[in-house]
Amino acid sequence: MINPKKKTDRLFMFIPGFLSWLMIFMPIWLGIIYPKGATFVLTFIAIYWLYMAITHAKGLLLGYKKYEKALQTDWLKKVENLDFAELPNKKTLPDSYEELKHILLIPTYKEPFEVLEPTFKGIMRQSIGKDKIIIVVGTEEAGKERVTDAINKIKKKYGNKLPRIMQFIHPKGLPDEIVGVASPNRTWAAKHAIEQLRKEGLKVNNCIFTTFDSDAVLHHHFLAAVTYNYLIDEKRYNRFYETAVHLFTNNIWEVPLLARIEATNLTLGLLSSWTTQSRLSETFACYSTSLDTLISANYWDVKFIDDTLFYWRAFEARKGDFSARYFHLPIYSDATGGENYVIAHRNLFKQLVRWGWGSVSTAIAFKMFFTRKLENLTLDQKLVWLYLKIERHLLVRTSVFLITFGFTILTFVNRSFRMQATTYGLPKIISIFLTAGIFMFIPLTYVRHKLYPVPSTFPKWRKYTALLEAPFAMINMLTYGLVPWLYAETMMMFGYLPKVTHYTEKVRTDKKHKVKIEI
Repeated sequence: MINPKKKTDRLFMFIPGFLSWLMIFMPIWLGIIYPKGATFVLTFIAIYWLYMAITHAKGLLLGYKKYEKALQTDWLKKVENLDFAELPNKKTLPDSYEELKHILLIPTYKEPFEVLEPTFKGIMRQSIGKDKIIIVVGTEEAGKERVTDAINKIKKKYGNKLPRIMQFIHPKGLPDEIVGVASPNRTWAAKHAIEQLRKEGLKVNNCIFTTFDSDAVLHHHFLAAVTYNYLIDEKRYNRFYETAVHLFTNNIWEVPLLARIEATNLTLGLLSSWTTQSRLSETFACYSTSLDTLISANYWDVKFIDDTLFYWRAFEARKGDFSARYFHLPIYSDATGGENYVIAHRNLFKQLVRWGWGSVSTAIAFKMFFTRKLENLTLDQKLVWLYLKIERHLLVRTSVFLITFGFTILTFVNRSFRMQATTYGLPKIISIFLTAGIFMFIPLTYVRHKLYPVPSTFPKWRKYTALLEAPFAMINMLTYGLVPWLYAETMMMFGYLPKVTHYTEKVRTDKKHKVKIEI
């Protein structure tokens, strides 16, 4: 999809980092050329920040309301009440509900029994029943002994309660593949599983494909909700299905403050944006699609990290007609941690650098829009996508930095500008907008506390301080929310793409602060 050796692709790779650095240095270059223009931009960013805070708060409250409703819904009953004769698009419909199958792909590396057992228990408790589920485990050759031992222990402990399990070992050292538990692992396991299942007579039309990380635990109605949304959707071959509620309750109270803030920021950000802006978003972490779509997209690009980039492969395969359909049942995962405080922060940085490499999706999107003929993509859809990509780099990542330091930098580089009336009025204007935006921490704190209730085992002082953690989001946005992404984007500017993807080892430590999850 992107080849650093091609000059045109190098140009597209240059765009994400260029946009980010252009805004970060804006108070310098624009402050020298046209200081009043710089004050206008800084004022606009303050207004933009307030607008984003309001829309974020609105999205959170709406998303949380949908989440509560989803938890109270009997999704299996909704599926069973469907009349297949009345469902749309018979051509892409499974033969019957009885014939429908869920293929679940779980990539693994060195996960022990303690990590994999909750994941498999979540699958066993799915309300649709084990007979509709096939588990495919992709395992890296370097960790096959540990993972295989864990799976054998699970089989011995749960026996016939388990769905069918297929395991495939991904060989190390294959040419033209990124190293790590990423696209190559998923592609290898999926291709081999589908090849074998086809030989056994399984029809592609009857299958919904889902992939998620090895630490993820599904709500007990999760697959039922996927099934319902899939069956009622006329364009089921042009959709991916994903929850808007990604929770990190497995270990959220065991990781350091900034790691917890990063995890909760991600939860709240996805809940808000995917509730209010559902159509124009990309795949992330756990998603489902028709098996036909997976095959048509030719699986994952083994040269890159996965998640977001799969969206663009499917987008191209469907000629520009591929979008999201969200539901609001949770998936429970691990926040990034480590064996000790230092390792946890190092792991968090490396994990976010890995996500930062996902900015290559901007390069891929620009290349696709300008060099591909996508018959199903309208001009207005293309323009909106381009705007969202540019906004992400120009404003979303850089706004907190510019609000915090932009005015100081501006007056430092242009000393003559200090004495002008605009200089004295700007801080007051920005202060008004920021003060108004601070009130948005109220709904943020409310939803955060509802999704991540403080453990009852905490002492009172710890419970109170936990409620005050939300404002630390600003610190996070200046550090982990900015630096790792800039690092990855800057490397891309110079034509570099990773050859090894970071794997954050899953660690189970303090059990007493574990929050009960409703699986």
